[in-house]
Amino acid sequence: MAVFQPSAFLGNGRVLISLGRSAELMSFFYPRCDYPNNVREGLSGVFDPEVGFIWLFDHRWERYQEFYSPLLVITRLTSPDRRLRIVVEDVLDEEEPVLQRRWRLEGLPTAAGVRLFHYFELTLGGVEQQQAVQILRVGPKGKPVVTQWFQSVWCAVQGDPDFEGWQCGKSHHGSHNHPKEAMVRGHLSGQSLEIGRVGFAVSTPPLLRGERQSSWSLTLSFGKTKREALARLEVARTKKRHSIPSARSLFLFDNLLGHRPKVEDPKVQLTYRTSAGALDCLWDRRAQAFLAAPEFDPTFEASGGYGFCWFRDAAFVIESLIRLGAAQGLKEFFSFCATAQSEEGYFHQRYWLDGTLAPAWSEDHDCLQLDQTALIVWAVGRWEEETGYLLDLPIWTTCKKALEFLESRLSDGLHASGHDLWETFQGTFTFTQACFVAAFRAGAQMAQARGFYRESQRWQEAAEKAKKALFNELWTGKEFLRGIQGKRPDPTPDASVLGLLFPLNILDLSEKSERKMAEASVNNVLYHLTTATREGGVAVYRFAGDGYAGGMTSTPATLWLGLSCLSFPDRQDWLTIAHKVLTACAHHTTPGGFLAEMFNPWGDGYWAAGHGWSCAWFLVLARRLGTTMGNRFALVRYHQKQDSGVGGESDESGSPGVHLRF
Repeated sequence: MAVFQPSAFLGNGRVLISLGRSAELMSFFYPRCDYPNNVREGLSGVFDPEVGFIWLFDHRWERYQEFYSPLLVITRLTSPDRRLRIVVEDVLDEEEPVLQRRWRLEGLPTAAGVRLFHYFELTLGGVEQQQAVQILRVGPKGKPVVTQWFQSVWCAVQGDPDFEGWQCGKSHHGSHNHPKEAMVRGHLSGQSLEIGRVGFAVSTPPLLRGERQSSWSLTLSFGKTKREALARLEVARTKKRHSIPSARSLFLFDNLLGHRPKVEDPKVQLTYRTSAGALDCLWDRRAQAFLAAPEFDPTFEASGGYGFCWFRDAAFVIESLIRLGAAQGLKEFFSFCATAQSEEGYFHQRYWLDGTLAPAWSEDHDCLQLDQTALIVWAVGRWEEETGYLLDLPIWTTCKKALEFLESRLSDGLHASGHDLWETFQGTFTFTQACFVAAFRAGAQMAQARGFYRESQRWQEAAEKAKKALFNELWTGKEFLRGIQGKRPDPTPDASVLGLLFPLNILDLSEKSERKMAEASVNNVLYHLTTATREGGVAVYRFAGDGYAGGMTSTPATLWLGLSCLSFPDRQDWLTIAHKVLTACAHHTTPGGFLAEMFNPWGDGYWAAGHGWSCAWFLVLARRLGTTMGNRFALVRYHQKQDSGVGGESDESGSPGVHLRF
């Protein structure tokens, strides 16, 4: 199965949907936001009597896609010969697993008679085989409805106006009744039933005959039974047909938009909006937990998968929302953590949203990703610190067990071997050690607030001992090592050392020696890991020699640099770098405006779109820069130039004394 990158997303806290740049329906996660994906293909096209069939994903279409809210994405397409314009509105119900896809066609008289076709290959329950699909006639007028089912997952699809044609068939390539191949020929057979590995296609009557504009809509509803899916379909049909939600009254999207920074760069404004929307889409209301990103590689063909709850990513998102004043409704996430905690007190790398262990590569003690455990304790401490409320006893018990486990993984203050932040290397690392310091500090603070003074003193001493070991073992006198692998120092430049500044605040910048360490950490990333982007921004690699996703730059690492630079308000040159970082991220999104985990700094490529960690840090950086620079926070002019690759020309606005690997 090929891996395709989505462009935009919809979500209501119960389902998660991803779309391609031509409004392809790429996934529909139900009944949870992580599992299963019930769609393998959802493709549309038009049959034009003059030119034949053309898919909407054909590269010749001109496209523009816009995210309005977690419930509404609009895609606009113009045909190659400019005789036809199509607007696709994807509207998700606020509460139910119901999606309405609305097409509006506008065309010249020569476009009369075109027909819209839509092909579905559904994998209900996440299974390709053992499916059943059938055309039913429902209601007093016998309206045609397509139903497909696998065990307790049912999908119903209905058109408005009614389908004129349909075909159910096998979805194997070369099958004699393959619906996709039939629609390309412009004729559907009317077959109304098939089982096995199936697909189906539906079509409209001829459109734009005697009129310049025509419309058509499809409604997809899901349920546990046929009755439930059909009932939801009927409710959706009776709602006001042209109602389009502009926003959703949930705490994240509305709250974050209500405090958006005043900036002049429209790209930053759009990315701020999509980032707020992405976090809403990634929050599963039943589980009370965040996904790392919408899954786009469920068979792990090109990656290890993303549609899980990583406690590292979730901790960063929660802490960012605390900074943004939008975390009040998120405390139940810590209850989710409590149910997932191991008997020994640690957390694994990632989890399904039902709390069970997901596929992982750091499951045993010798290669645990220890920062995952430490960051949860730190995030709980940050929540209590900012809100002024103490969380319930089960959460404190969870943190206490985690802190005791972390203590067991120390030797003379230095943490035992484990996986690094990027899940690539094994050893002892500066970032992980910083997480230990932050966790023990948080534990001391939480114990003090509850009157457990002995434990508070114990963990305060553990924090001081871990910080001393950090300086003694991982600071060379000029820079922090990435870590120690075996007994060998690893001096590889790595952006994760910036965690000492943001968000963990391990270094005291009022102390001359620690400020020197902090400045050296920023300069090391600037000198070794940065590259110029085509629009004059700055992008950052995760670490020197990183080959993941084709060697692209990292959105979290890029934002990390900008946020760390803001730790030095007296450095105007680094404030400029922070601005360039934000510009780079805002100009390297999906066509729908969503941030991805990785991006090509000289082109349009990206990897793992809708990345929650990236979205959260973008919101923080945009808000802080908007406050710091006010109306001076303007667009860095976009330079129209071809992709230059590594080693392109230096941006002439770079400040003296700042080393950029341009």
